[in-house]
Amino acid sequence: METSSRVQGFTLLELLIAVTIVAIMAAIAIPVYLNYTTRAKVAEALNVVTAPMTAVTEYYSVNGSFPDNNADAGLGAPESFTGEYVLRVSILAGGVIQADLQGSQLSGHAVTLTPASGDAVSWTCGSTLPDHLLPPNCRSTP
Repeated sequence: METSSRVQGFTLLELLIAVTIVAIMAAIAIPVYLNYTTRAKVAEALNVVTAPMTAVTEYYSVNGSFPDNNADAGLGAPESFTGEYVLRVSILAGGVIQADLQGSQLSGHAVTLTPASGDAVSWTCGSTLPDHLLPPNCRSTP
């Protein structure tokens, strides 16, 4: 007794449906992933500015005003604070800290931290990048 079994594959229509589903998923996932990686790169700037933020805060507690440049705050040249995606960190007038970014989507953009005095120095984050490319703690709208 001989049994014959016929192996069936996918039909053309089934393959087209599967390819369409994968293409739709990729069209949604790729932009989301690119935004996520950009946010991670910008987050590096928030880590690099930790020492300058401390220096500005200490300067304010001693002098009652904010420094106007890196030298006033006792920091090295702006280029001494760098990272893979941070070109330089500069202290501007009024203690504003500006981290200039570098990299494919980031060149020409910056993250700024603006100090405000009170019982303690508080910081407001801003950027030239759109909100959706910023880490959540740096967005203008929560």
